[in-house]
Amino acid sequence: MPTPKNPFHRRSAAIERLGRAIGHMGLAIQRLVWVWLALLLVGWSFGAGAEPQPKPQTLTPLPWVQAVLAQPEQATILAREALHSARLSAQDPLLAWQTLARWTLGSQAQDLGKPVFNGADPLPDALLRLARASGSGLMVAPSRRDLPEPLRSAWAQQIEAVVVARQALDEALAGLGPELLRLDDSLRAMLLRQALRGDFRDDEVVDVRHWLGRVNQVALARGMAVLLQAADHLQRTLALRAWPALVWQHRTPWGLVRLDTTRQSGRHLVQDPLLWVSLGGDDHYRFRPRSVHNPVSVFMDLRGNDTYISEHEGADPSVGFLGLGLLWDGDGRNQYSGTWLAQGAALMGAGVLVDASRTGAAGSQMEAIGHAQAFALDGLALLMAGDGDDAMTALTHAQGSAGPLGAAWLINTAGNDRYVLGNARVVQASSQLPERNASMGQGAGRGWRGRDGAADTPGGVGLLVDLAGDDHYTAQVFAQGVGFQQGMGVLVDAGGNNHHTAAWYALGAAAHQAVGVFWASGAGADVYEVSHSSGLGAATDKSVGWFEKSKGCFTTAVGAFSVGASQLQSTARRVTQGVPECGQLR
Repeated sequence: MPTPKNPFHRRSAAIERLGRAIGHMGLAIQRLVWVWLALLLVGWSFGAGAEPQPKPQTLTPLPWVQAVLAQPEQATILAREALHSARLSAQDPLLAWQTLARWTLGSQAQDLGKPVFNGADPLPDALLRLARASGSGLMVAPSRRDLPEPLRSAWAQQIEAVVVARQALDEALAGLGPELLRLDDSLRAMLLRQALRGDFRDDEVVDVRHWLGRVNQVALARGMAVLLQAADHLQRTLALRAWPALVWQHRTPWGLVRLDTTRQSGRHLVQDPLLWVSLGGDDHYRFRPRSVHNPVSVFMDLRGNDTYISEHEGADPSVGFLGLGLLWDGDGRNQYSGTWLAQGAALMGAGVLVDASRTGAAGSQMEAIGHAQAFALDGLALLMAGDGDDAMTALTHAQGSAGPLGAAWLINTAGNDRYVLGNARVVQASSQLPERNASMGQGAGRGWRGRDGAADTPGGVGLLVDLAGDDHYTAQVFAQGVGFQQGMGVLVDAGGNNHHTAAWYALGAAAHQAVGVFWASGAGADVYEVSHSSGLGAATDKSVGWFEKSKGCFTTAVGAFSVGASQLQSTARRVTQGVPECGQLR
Protein backbone atom coordinates (compact mmCIF):
# COMPACT_ATOMS: atom_id res chain seq x y z
CA MET A 1 0.00 0.00 0.00
CA PRO A 2 1.51 3.42 -0.88
CA THR A 3 2.60 5.46 2.11
CA PRO A 4 0.25 8.43 2.74
CA LYS A 5 1.96 11.78 2.50
CA ASN A 6 0.57 12.88 5.84
CA PRO A 7 0.39 10.13 8.47
CA PHE A 8 -1.92 12.21 10.64
CA HIS A 9 -4.76 12.32 8.12
CA ARG A 10 -5.16 8.69 7.00
CA ARG A 11 -8.50 7.56 5.79
CA SER A 12 -9.63 3.95 5.67
CA ALA A 13 -12.30 4.29 3.02
CA ALA A 14 -12.03 0.65 2.00
CA ILE A 15 -13.26 -0.55 5.39
CA GLU A 16 -16.81 -1.87 5.27
CA ARG A 17 -18.49 -1.26 8.59
CA LEU A 18 -19.93 -4.63 9.48
CA GLY A 19 -21.52 -4.06 12.88
CA ARG A 20 -23.18 -1.67 15.17
CA ALA A 21 -21.55 -0.53 18.36
CA ILE A 22 -21.63 -2.71 21.39
CA GLY A 23 -23.85 -0.90 23.90
CA HIS A 24 -22.41 -0.19 27.27
CA MET A 25 -25.11 -0.24 29.93
CA GLY A 26 -24.98 1.96 32.97
CA LEU A 27 -24.23 0.80 36.51
CA ALA A 28 -26.74 -1.63 38.04
CA ILE A 29 -29.17 -0.42 40.69
CA GLN A 30 -27.62 -0.72 44.13
CA ARG A 31 -28.88 -3.42 46.42
CA LEU A 32 -31.20 -2.65 49.31
CA VAL A 33 -29.58 -1.50 52.53
CA TRP A 34 -30.15 -4.76 54.41
CA VAL A 35 -28.55 -6.76 51.59
CA TRP A 36 -25.57 -4.42 51.53
CA LEU A 37 -25.09 -4.87 55.29
CA ALA A 38 -25.29 -8.63 54.92
CA LEU A 39 -22.65 -8.59 52.23
CA LEU A 40 -20.36 -6.55 54.45
CA LEU A 41 -20.70 -9.15 57.18
CA VAL A 42 -19.52 -11.93 54.87
CA GLY A 43 -16.70 -9.76 53.52
CA TRP A 44 -17.97 -9.38 49.95
CA SER A 45 -16.39 -5.98 49.35
CA PHE A 46 -13.05 -4.48 48.49
CA GLY A 47 -12.63 -2.96 51.94
CA ALA A 48 -14.29 -0.77 54.52
CA GLY A 49 -16.75 1.62 52.93
CA ALA A 50 -16.25 0.17 49.44
CA GLU A 51 -19.07 -0.48 47.00
CA PRO A 52 -20.19 -4.08 46.40
CA GLN A 53 -19.64 -5.67 43.02
CA PRO A 54 -22.42 -4.74 40.62
CA LYS A 55 -24.79 -7.31 39.28
CA PRO A 56 -23.64 -8.93 36.04
CA GLN A 57 -24.98 -7.13 33.02
CA THR A 58 -27.17 -8.77 30.43
CA LEU A 59 -24.70 -9.25 27.58
CA THR A 60 -25.52 -9.96 23.94
CA PRO A 61 -23.36 -11.57 21.23
CA LEU A 62 -21.15 -9.28 19.18
CA PRO A 63 -22.65 -7.96 15.91
CA TRP A 64 -20.54 -10.21 13.67
CA VAL A 65 -21.73 -13.31 15.47
CA GLN A 66 -25.35 -12.25 15.24
CA ALA A 67 -25.04 -11.45 11.54
CA VAL A 68 -23.62 -14.84 10.51
CA LEU A 69 -25.97 -16.81 12.76
CA ALA A 70 -28.89 -15.02 11.08
CA GLN A 71 -27.50 -15.52 7.53
CA PRO A 72 -24.81 -18.24 7.34
CA GLU A 73 -23.78 -17.17 3.81
CA GLN A 74 -22.35 -14.03 5.42
CA ALA A 75 -19.46 -16.24 6.57
CA THR A 76 -17.79 -16.18 3.18
CA ILE A 77 -18.35 -12.43 2.86
CA LEU A 78 -16.73 -11.95 6.24
CA ALA A 79 -13.70 -14.07 5.31
CA ARG A 80 -13.18 -12.11 2.10
CA GLU A 81 -13.45 -8.81 3.92
CA ALA A 82 -10.87 -9.95 6.46
CA LEU A 83 -8.44 -10.91 3.67
CA HIS A 84 -9.01 -7.70 1.73
CA SER A 85 -8.49 -5.55 4.82
CA ALA A 86 -5.37 -7.48 5.84
CA ARG A 87 -3.82 -6.85 2.46
CA LEU A 88 -4.62 -3.14 2.62
CA SER A 89 -3.16 -2.69 6.09
CA ALA A 90 -0.30 -5.22 6.01
CA GLN A 91 2.33 -2.47 6.29
CA ASP A 92 0.18 0.00 8.19
CA PRO A 93 -0.51 -0.78 11.87
CA LEU A 94 -2.67 2.30 12.36
CA LEU A 95 -4.94 1.31 9.47
CA ALA A 96 -5.11 -2.26 10.79
CA TRP A 97 -6.12 -0.95 14.20
CA GLN A 98 -8.77 1.33 12.74
CA THR A 99 -10.14 -1.62 10.79
CA LEU A 100 -10.35 -3.87 13.85
CA ALA A 101 -12.01 -1.15 15.91
CA ARG A 102 -14.61 -0.33 13.28
CA TRP A 103 -15.40 -3.99 12.67
CA THR A 104 -16.03 -4.39 16.38
CA LEU A 105 -17.49 -1.05 17.40
CA GLY A 106 -19.17 0.17 14.23
CA SER A 107 -20.08 3.80 13.78
CA GLN A 108 -18.85 4.84 17.25
CA ALA A 109 -15.22 4.25 16.20
CA GLN A 110 -14.89 7.44 14.16
CA ASP A 111 -11.79 9.55 13.49
CA LEU A 112 -9.44 7.37 15.51
CA GLY A 113 -6.07 9.01 15.97
CA LYS A 114 -6.52 12.75 15.64
CA PRO A 115 -3.22 14.68 15.56
CA VAL A 116 -1.86 16.55 18.55
CA PHE A 117 -0.48 19.95 17.59
CA ASN A 118 2.62 21.51 19.11
CA GLY A 119 4.15 24.96 19.22
CA ALA A 120 7.32 26.41 17.67
CA ASP A 121 9.54 24.29 19.94
CA PRO A 122 7.11 21.52 20.88
CA LEU A 123 9.34 19.49 23.19
CA PRO A 124 9.39 21.71 26.33
CA ASP A 125 5.61 22.07 26.14
CA ALA A 126 5.14 18.32 25.70
CA LEU A 127 7.40 17.54 28.67
CA LEU A 128 5.60 20.11 30.81
CA ARG A 129 2.25 18.59 29.92
CA LEU A 130 3.48 15.11 30.84
CA ALA A 131 4.95 16.38 34.12
CA ARG A 132 1.68 18.04 35.13
CA ALA A 133 -0.47 15.06 34.14
CA SER A 134 1.71 12.45 35.87
CA GLY A 135 2.76 14.49 38.89
CA SER A 136 6.41 14.33 37.89
CA GLY A 137 9.17 16.75 38.64
CA LEU A 138 10.56 19.12 36.06
CA MET A 139 11.96 17.50 32.91
CA VAL A 140 14.65 19.42 31.03
CA ALA A 141 14.51 18.98 27.26
CA PRO A 142 17.67 18.07 25.31
CA SER A 143 19.24 20.88 23.34
CA ARG A 144 18.44 21.40 19.67
CA ARG A 145 21.98 20.30 18.83
CA ASP A 146 21.56 16.96 20.62
CA LEU A 147 17.98 16.46 19.37
CA PRO A 148 17.42 18.39 16.13
CA GLU A 149 14.36 18.70 13.95
CA PRO A 150 12.36 16.88 12.69
CA LEU A 151 13.13 14.22 15.30
CA ARG A 152 12.55 16.77 18.03
CA SER A 153 8.95 17.33 16.94
CA ALA A 154 8.29 13.62 16.40
CA TRP A 155 9.54 12.83 19.92
CA ALA A 156 7.35 15.60 21.33
CA GLN A 157 4.41 14.19 19.40
CA GLN A 158 4.93 10.78 21.00
CA ILE A 159 5.08 12.30 24.48
CA GLU A 160 1.89 14.25 23.81
CA ALA A 161 0.26 11.04 22.54
CA VAL A 162 1.01 9.27 25.83
CA VAL A 163 -0.79 11.98 27.77
CA VAL A 164 -3.79 11.91 25.41
CA ALA A 165 -3.89 8.11 25.53
CA ARG A 166 -3.86 8.12 29.33
CA GLN A 167 -6.85 10.47 29.30
CA ALA A 168 -8.66 8.13 26.91
CA LEU A 169 -7.85 5.17 29.16
CA ASP A 170 -9.28 6.94 32.20
CA GLU A 171 -12.45 7.50 30.19
CA ALA A 172 -12.51 3.87 29.08
CA LEU A 173 -12.28 2.50 32.61
CA ALA A 174 -14.49 5.05 34.37
CA GLY A 175 -17.43 2.62 34.39
CA LEU A 176 -15.50 0.06 36.43
CA GLY A 177 -15.33 2.19 39.54
CA PRO A 178 -12.24 3.09 41.59
CA GLU A 179 -12.32 -0.11 43.65
CA LEU A 180 -11.46 -2.35 40.72
CA LEU A 181 -8.67 -0.06 39.58
CA ARG A 182 -7.11 -0.02 43.07
CA LEU A 183 -6.94 -3.79 43.52
CA ASP A 184 -3.88 -5.01 45.38
CA ASP A 185 -1.58 -7.60 43.84
CA SER A 186 -3.41 -10.61 45.30
CA LEU A 187 -6.80 -9.46 44.03
CA ARG A 188 -5.38 -8.60 40.61
CA ALA A 189 -3.92 -12.11 40.47
CA MET A 190 -7.35 -13.49 41.36
CA LEU A 191 -8.94 -11.44 38.59
CA LEU A 192 -6.35 -12.69 36.11
CA ARG A 193 -6.93 -16.32 37.08
CA GLN A 194 -10.67 -16.03 36.65
CA ALA A 195 -10.49 -14.23 33.35
CA LEU A 196 -7.77 -16.35 31.79
CA ARG A 197 -8.57 -19.79 33.19
CA GLY A 198 -12.34 -19.42 33.54
CA ASP A 199 -11.92 -20.48 37.17
CA PHE A 200 -14.67 -19.04 39.38
CA ARG A 201 -15.19 -19.74 43.07
CA ASP A 202 -18.21 -18.72 45.09
CA ASP A 203 -16.26 -17.38 48.07
CA GLU A 204 -14.05 -14.90 46.20
CA VAL A 205 -14.39 -11.14 46.65
CA VAL A 206 -13.83 -10.43 42.94
CA ASP A 207 -15.84 -11.92 40.09
CA VAL A 208 -14.70 -10.73 36.69
CA ARG A 209 -18.08 -11.62 35.16
CA HIS A 210 -19.66 -8.78 37.13
CA TRP A 211 -17.46 -6.22 35.37
CA LEU A 212 -17.67 -7.39 31.77
CA GLY A 213 -19.27 -4.93 29.37
CA ARG A 214 -18.43 -1.89 31.49
CA VAL A 215 -15.24 -0.95 29.65
CA ASN A 216 -15.71 1.80 27.07
CA GLN A 217 -13.99 0.10 24.13
CA VAL A 218 -14.46 3.15 21.91
CA ALA A 219 -12.24 5.16 24.25
CA LEU A 220 -9.76 2.26 24.34
CA ALA A 221 -9.59 2.23 20.57
CA ARG A 222 -9.12 5.97 20.41
CA GLY A 223 -6.28 5.93 22.94
CA MET A 224 -4.40 3.18 21.11
CA ALA A 225 -4.93 4.87 17.75
CA VAL A 226 -3.25 8.03 19.04
CA LEU A 227 -0.28 5.98 20.26
CA LEU A 228 0.02 4.12 16.96
CA GLN A 229 -0.24 7.29 14.93
CA ALA A 230 2.56 8.98 16.84
CA ALA A 231 4.69 5.80 16.86
CA ASP A 232 4.38 5.43 13.10
CA HIS A 233 5.43 9.05 12.59
CA LEU A 234 8.34 8.64 15.01
CA GLN A 235 9.71 5.46 13.41
CA ARG A 236 9.53 7.04 9.94
CA THR A 237 11.38 10.09 11.22
CA LEU A 238 14.08 8.00 12.89
CA ALA A 239 14.65 6.21 9.57
CA LEU A 240 15.30 9.44 7.64
CA ARG A 241 19.01 9.80 8.42
CA ALA A 242 21.72 9.29 11.05
CA TRP A 243 20.92 11.23 14.22
CA PRO A 244 23.28 12.50 16.95
CA ALA A 245 24.01 9.90 19.62
CA LEU A 246 21.83 10.64 22.63
CA VAL A 247 20.51 8.86 25.74
CA TRP A 248 17.86 10.89 27.54
CA GLN A 249 15.63 9.51 30.26
CA HIS A 250 13.41 10.55 33.14
CA ARG A 251 11.35 8.46 35.56
CA THR A 252 7.83 9.72 36.15
CA PRO A 253 5.12 8.37 38.48
CA TRP A 254 3.61 6.73 35.38
CA GLY A 255 6.87 5.00 34.43
CA LEU A 256 10.18 5.54 32.67
CA VAL A 257 10.62 7.77 29.60
CA ARG A 258 13.78 6.99 27.60
CA LEU A 259 15.15 7.90 24.16
CA ASP A 260 18.32 6.16 22.94
CA THR A 261 19.74 6.95 19.49
CA THR A 262 23.21 5.46 20.10
CA ARG A 263 22.56 2.14 18.28
CA GLN A 264 24.56 0.33 20.96
CA SER A 265 23.63 -3.19 22.06
CA GLY A 266 22.79 -3.77 25.70
CA ARG A 267 21.08 -5.84 28.38
CA HIS A 268 18.24 -4.12 30.18
CA LEU A 269 16.13 -5.00 33.22
CA VAL A 270 13.06 -2.88 32.58
CA GLN A 271 10.55 -1.72 35.20
CA ASP A 272 7.39 0.17 34.20
CA PRO A 273 8.30 1.51 30.73
CA LEU A 274 6.02 4.42 29.93
CA LEU A 275 7.81 5.44 26.71
CA TRP A 276 10.99 3.62 25.66
CA VAL A 277 12.51 4.21 22.22
CA SER A 278 15.77 2.65 20.99
CA LEU A 279 17.11 3.24 17.49
CA GLY A 280 19.23 0.10 17.17
CA GLY A 281 21.56 -2.55 18.54
CA ASP A 282 21.08 -6.19 19.46
CA ASP A 283 19.31 -5.72 22.78
CA HIS A 284 18.18 -8.11 25.48
CA TYR A 285 15.18 -6.95 27.51
CA ARG A 286 13.84 -8.59 30.65
CA PHE A 287 10.62 -7.06 31.97
CA ARG A 288 9.74 -6.90 35.63
CA PRO A 289 6.07 -6.98 36.69
CA ARG A 290 4.25 -3.80 35.79
CA SER A 291 2.72 -1.84 38.64
CA VAL A 292 -0.77 -0.37 38.77
CA HIS A 293 0.84 3.03 38.15
CA ASN A 294 2.00 1.95 34.67
CA PRO A 295 -1.22 1.20 32.73
CA VAL A 296 0.09 2.85 29.54
CA SER A 297 3.26 1.55 27.90
CA VAL A 298 4.92 2.31 24.54
CA PHE A 299 8.09 0.34 23.75
CA MET A 300 9.94 0.74 20.45
CA ASP A 301 13.18 -0.85 19.23
CA LEU A 302 13.61 -0.18 15.55
CA ARG A 303 16.71 -2.18 14.50
CA GLY A 304 18.73 -5.19 15.59
CA ASN A 305 18.15 -8.77 16.64
CA ASP A 306 16.39 -8.31 19.95
CA THR A 307 15.19 -10.54 22.78
CA TYR A 308 12.12 -9.77 24.88
CA ILE A 309 11.50 -11.83 28.03
CA SER A 310 8.51 -11.40 30.34
CA GLU A 311 8.44 -14.01 33.11
CA HIS A 312 5.38 -12.59 34.86
CA GLU A 313 1.74 -12.38 33.77
CA GLY A 314 1.08 -9.14 31.92
CA ALA A 315 4.65 -7.81 32.25
CA ASP A 316 5.07 -7.58 28.48
CA PRO A 317 4.74 -3.94 27.31
CA SER A 318 2.49 -5.12 24.45
CA VAL A 319 -0.18 -6.06 27.03
CA GLY A 320 -3.15 -3.96 28.02
CA PHE A 321 -4.39 -5.22 31.41
CA LEU A 322 -6.77 -2.47 32.48
CA GLY A 323 -4.52 -0.39 30.26
CA LEU A 324 -2.88 0.23 26.88
CA GLY A 325 0.27 -1.56 25.70
CA LEU A 326 2.24 -1.15 22.45
CA LEU A 327 5.49 -2.91 21.48
CA TRP A 328 6.88 -2.00 18.05
CA ASP A 329 10.02 -3.71 16.74
CA GLY A 330 11.15 -2.33 13.41
CA ASP A 331 13.39 -5.07 12.00
CA GLY A 332 15.60 -8.02 12.86
CA ARG A 333 15.39 -11.64 13.95
CA ASN A 334 13.66 -11.28 17.28
CA GLN A 335 12.91 -13.63 20.16
CA TYR A 336 9.82 -13.16 22.34
CA SER A 337 9.35 -15.25 25.47
CA GLY A 338 6.37 -14.91 27.79
CA THR A 339 4.11 -16.77 30.19
CA TRP A 340 0.43 -15.84 30.44
CA LEU A 341 -1.00 -12.67 28.88
CA ALA A 342 1.83 -11.68 26.54
CA GLN A 343 2.74 -10.70 22.98
CA GLY A 344 -0.18 -8.53 21.90
CA ALA A 345 -2.81 -9.30 24.55
CA ALA A 346 -5.62 -7.40 26.22
CA LEU A 347 -7.73 -7.91 29.34
CA MET A 348 -10.17 -5.03 29.74
CA GLY A 349 -7.71 -2.99 27.72
CA ALA A 350 -5.90 -2.83 24.38
CA GLY A 351 -2.63 -4.50 23.37
CA VAL A 352 -0.60 -4.30 20.14
CA LEU A 353 2.60 -6.05 19.02
CA VAL A 354 4.15 -4.94 15.72
CA ASP A 355 7.04 -7.12 14.55
CA ALA A 356 7.96 -5.49 11.25
CA SER A 357 10.82 -7.82 10.34
CA ARG A 358 11.85 -7.61 6.68
CA THR A 359 14.96 -9.76 6.83
CA GLY A 360 14.00 -12.41 4.31
CA ALA A 361 13.92 -16.03 5.42
CA ALA A 362 14.96 -15.40 9.05
CA GLY A 363 11.82 -14.47 10.95
CA SER A 364 10.95 -14.01 14.61
CA GLN A 365 10.13 -16.59 17.27
CA MET A 366 7.39 -16.18 19.86
CA GLU A 367 6.80 -18.50 22.81
CA ALA A 368 4.20 -18.22 25.56
CA ILE A 369 2.02 -20.38 27.78
CA GLY A 370 -1.32 -18.87 26.87
CA HIS A 371 -3.63 -15.94 26.30
CA ALA A 372 -1.03 -14.46 24.01
CA GLN A 373 -0.05 -13.72 20.41
CA ALA A 374 -3.19 -11.66 19.67
CA PHE A 375 -5.59 -12.46 22.52
CA ALA A 376 -8.35 -10.21 23.85
CA LEU A 377 -10.99 -10.43 26.56
CA ASP A 378 -13.35 -7.45 26.86
CA GLY A 379 -10.84 -5.45 24.86
CA LEU A 380 -8.93 -5.23 21.57
CA ALA A 381 -5.67 -6.90 20.51
CA LEU A 382 -3.56 -6.80 17.35
CA LEU A 383 -0.40 -8.66 16.32
CA MET A 384 1.31 -7.85 13.02
CA ALA A 385 4.12 -10.18 11.92
CA GLY A 386 6.61 -9.40 9.15
CA ASP A 387 7.99 -11.14 6.07
CA GLY A 388 10.26 -13.77 7.60
CA ASP A 389 9.66 -17.40 8.53
CA ASP A 390 7.99 -16.85 11.88
CA ALA A 391 7.39 -19.48 14.56
CA MET A 392 4.66 -18.96 17.15
CA THR A 393 4.23 -21.47 19.96
CA ALA A 394 1.78 -21.54 22.86
CA LEU A 395 -0.36 -24.01 24.81
CA THR A 396 -3.78 -22.39 24.93
CA HIS A 397 -5.79 -19.34 23.84
CA ALA A 398 -3.35 -17.78 21.39
CA GLN A 399 -2.73 -16.77 17.77
CA GLY A 400 -5.91 -14.82 17.06
CA SER A 401 -8.02 -15.77 20.09
CA ALA A 402 -10.83 -13.84 21.76
CA GLY A 403 -12.66 -14.42 25.02
CA PRO A 404 -15.92 -12.74 26.05
CA LEU A 405 -16.47 -9.37 24.37
CA GLY A 406 -12.95 -9.37 22.94
CA ALA A 407 -11.69 -8.81 19.40
CA ALA A 408 -8.24 -10.06 18.38
CA TRP A 409 -6.54 -10.02 14.97
CA LEU A 410 -3.26 -11.63 13.90
CA ILE A 411 -1.91 -10.55 10.49
CA ASN A 412 1.14 -12.32 9.03
CA THR A 413 2.30 -10.84 5.75
CA ALA A 414 4.65 -13.50 4.32
CA GLY A 415 7.08 -16.33 5.04
CA ASN A 416 6.87 -20.05 5.71
CA ASP A 417 5.35 -19.77 9.16
CA ARG A 418 4.69 -22.31 11.92
CA TYR A 419 1.79 -21.92 14.32
CA VAL A 420 1.81 -24.42 17.19
CA LEU A 421 -0.75 -24.79 19.96
CA GLY A 422 0.92 -27.67 21.68
CA ASN A 423 0.52 -30.25 24.36
CA ALA A 424 3.94 -30.28 26.03
CA ARG A 425 2.00 -30.02 29.28
CA VAL A 426 -1.70 -29.73 30.01
CA VAL A 427 -2.49 -26.28 31.37
CA GLN A 428 -6.15 -26.10 30.34
CA ALA A 429 -7.59 -29.55 29.74
CA SER A 430 -10.29 -29.88 27.09
CA SER A 431 -13.60 -31.55 27.89
CA GLN A 432 -13.39 -33.71 24.78
CA LEU A 433 -9.85 -35.03 25.39
CA PRO A 434 -8.74 -34.32 28.98
CA GLU A 435 -5.18 -35.36 28.17
CA ARG A 436 -4.97 -32.51 25.66
CA ASN A 437 -5.20 -28.75 25.98
CA ALA A 438 -8.13 -26.71 24.82
CA SER A 439 -6.15 -24.84 22.16
CA MET A 440 -8.79 -22.20 21.48
CA GLY A 441 -6.67 -20.35 18.94
CA GLN A 442 -5.46 -19.90 15.36
CA GLY A 443 -8.67 -17.98 14.76
CA ALA A 444 -10.97 -18.72 17.72
CA GLY A 445 -13.71 -16.92 19.62
CA ARG A 446 -15.21 -18.28 22.80
CA GLY A 447 -17.61 -17.45 25.60
CA TRP A 448 -18.22 -18.97 29.02
CA ARG A 449 -21.00 -21.45 29.63
CA GLY A 450 -23.02 -20.66 32.72
CA ARG A 451 -22.72 -23.04 35.65
CA ASP A 452 -25.01 -23.64 38.63
CA GLY A 453 -27.71 -21.39 37.24
CA ALA A 454 -25.39 -18.56 36.15
CA ALA A 455 -26.05 -16.95 32.78
CA ASP A 456 -23.92 -17.74 29.73
CA THR A 457 -21.30 -15.12 28.80
CA PRO A 458 -21.12 -14.48 25.02
CA GLY A 459 -17.78 -14.83 23.31
CA GLY A 460 -15.57 -12.60 21.23
CA VAL A 461 -14.16 -12.60 17.70
CA GLY A 462 -10.68 -13.98 16.97
CA LEU A 463 -9.05 -13.80 13.52
CA LEU A 464 -5.84 -15.06 11.95
CA VAL A 465 -5.02 -13.96 8.40
CA ASP A 466 -1.84 -15.28 6.76
CA LEU A 467 -1.17 -13.68 3.38
CA ALA A 468 1.54 -15.90 1.87
CA GLY A 469 3.96 -18.78 2.36
CA ASP A 470 3.98 -22.52 2.99
CA ASP A 471 2.59 -22.59 6.51
CA HIS A 472 2.11 -25.31 9.10
CA TYR A 473 -0.65 -25.19 11.72
CA THR A 474 -0.73 -27.61 14.67
CA ALA A 475 -3.40 -27.63 17.38
CA GLN A 476 -5.34 -29.86 19.76
CA VAL A 477 -9.01 -29.14 20.53
CA PHE A 478 -10.86 -26.02 19.27
CA ALA A 479 -8.68 -24.25 16.71
CA GLN A 480 -8.21 -23.04 13.13
CA GLY A 481 -11.43 -21.11 12.54
CA VAL A 482 -13.58 -22.21 15.48
CA GLY A 483 -16.33 -20.71 17.63
CA PHE A 484 -17.68 -21.67 21.04
CA GLN A 485 -20.53 -20.26 23.13
CA GLN A 486 -21.65 -17.30 21.03
CA GLY A 487 -18.12 -16.55 19.85
CA MET A 488 -16.59 -16.47 16.37
CA GLY A 489 -13.26 -17.66 15.03
CA VAL A 490 -11.91 -16.97 11.53
CA LEU A 491 -8.80 -18.41 9.85
CA VAL A 492 -7.90 -17.19 6.35
CA ASP A 493 -4.80 -18.44 4.55
CA ALA A 494 -4.21 -16.74 1.20
CA GLY A 495 -1.43 -18.76 -0.37
CA GLY A 496 1.19 -21.50 -0.26
CA ASN A 497 1.13 -25.24 0.36
CA ASN A 498 -0.24 -25.43 3.88
CA HIS A 499 -0.58 -28.24 6.39
CA HIS A 500 -3.23 -28.23 9.14
CA THR A 501 -3.44 -30.79 11.95
CA ALA A 502 -5.79 -30.85 14.93
CA ALA A 503 -7.76 -33.32 17.04
CA TRP A 504 -11.31 -32.08 17.60
CA TYR A 505 -13.34 -29.03 16.55
CA ALA A 506 -11.17 -27.48 13.85
CA LEU A 507 -11.16 -25.96 10.35
CA GLY A 508 -14.53 -24.25 10.36
CA ALA A 509 -16.31 -25.75 13.37
CA ALA A 510 -18.58 -24.33 16.06
CA ALA A 511 -20.69 -25.25 19.07
CA HIS A 512 -23.38 -23.50 21.14
CA GLN A 513 -24.72 -20.58 19.07
CA ALA A 514 -21.24 -19.85 17.71
CA VAL A 515 -19.52 -19.37 14.34
CA GLY A 516 -16.37 -20.99 12.93
CA VAL A 517 -15.00 -19.94 9.51
CA PHE A 518 -12.05 -21.32 7.55
CA TRP A 519 -11.13 -20.13 4.06
CA ALA A 520 -8.11 -21.20 2.01
CA SER A 521 -8.06 -18.75 -0.89
CA GLY A 522 -4.70 -19.72 -2.38
CA ALA A 523 -3.88 -22.19 -5.16
CA GLY A 524 -1.58 -24.44 -3.15
CA ALA A 525 -1.76 -28.13 -2.33
CA ASP A 526 -3.08 -28.23 1.23
CA VAL A 527 -3.37 -31.01 3.79
CA TYR A 528 -6.15 -31.10 6.40
CA GLU A 529 -6.02 -33.62 9.25
CA VAL A 530 -8.57 -33.83 12.08
CA SER A 531 -7.85 -36.98 14.05
CA HIS A 532 -11.01 -37.34 16.14
CA SER A 533 -14.14 -35.36 15.28
CA SER A 534 -15.83 -32.18 14.08
CA GLY A 535 -13.75 -30.72 11.28
CA LEU A 536 -13.93 -29.20 7.79
CA GLY A 537 -17.32 -27.60 8.35
CA ALA A 538 -19.12 -28.94 11.44
CA ALA A 539 -21.64 -27.31 13.75
CA THR A 540 -23.81 -28.19 16.71
CA ASP A 541 -26.44 -26.42 18.83
CA LYS A 542 -27.65 -23.57 16.62
CA SER A 543 -24.18 -22.80 15.25
CA VAL A 544 -22.54 -22.16 11.87
CA GLY A 545 -19.45 -24.04 10.67
CA TRP A 546 -17.97 -22.97 7.32
CA PHE A 547 -15.05 -24.59 5.45
CA GLU A 548 -14.02 -23.29 2.03
CA LYS A 549 -11.14 -24.11 -0.32
CA SER A 550 -11.20 -21.99 -3.48
CA LYS A 551 -8.24 -23.11 -5.64
CA GLY A 552 -5.44 -25.66 -5.93
CA CYS A 553 -6.02 -29.10 -4.43
CA PHE A 554 -6.28 -30.67 -1.02
CA THR A 555 -5.81 -33.91 0.89
CA THR A 556 -7.89 -34.78 3.93
CA ALA A 557 -8.02 -37.25 6.80
CA VAL A 558 -10.91 -36.55 9.16
CA GLY A 559 -12.78 -38.28 11.94
CA ALA A 560 -16.47 -38.53 12.70
CA PHE A 561 -19.02 -35.73 12.42
CA SER A 562 -17.09 -33.75 9.84
CA VAL A 563 -17.23 -32.43 6.27
CA GLY A 564 -20.49 -30.50 6.45
CA ALA A 565 -22.02 -32.33 9.43
CA SER A 566 -24.55 -30.44 11.54
CA GLN A 567 -27.08 -31.07 14.28
CA LEU A 568 -29.43 -29.29 16.67
CA GLN A 569 -30.61 -26.56 14.27
CA SER A 570 -27.11 -25.77 13.00
CA THR A 571 -25.69 -25.01 9.55
CA ALA A 572 -22.44 -26.50 8.23
CA ARG A 573 -20.90 -26.05 4.80
CA ARG A 574 -17.92 -27.56 3.00
CA VAL A 575 -17.43 -25.46 -0.14
CA THR A 576 -14.89 -26.96 -2.56
CA GLN A 577 -16.59 -26.77 -5.98
CA GLY A 578 -14.16 -27.58 -8.75
CA VAL A 579 -11.23 -28.11 -6.39
CA PRO A 580 -9.84 -31.64 -6.71
CA GLU A 581 -8.26 -33.84 -4.11
CA CYS A 582 -4.47 -34.09 -4.40
CA GLY A 583 -4.34 -37.72 -3.34
CA GLN A 584 -4.38 -39.90 -0.26
CA LEU A 585 -2.38 -39.37 2.90
CA ARG A 586 0.22 -42.05 3.43
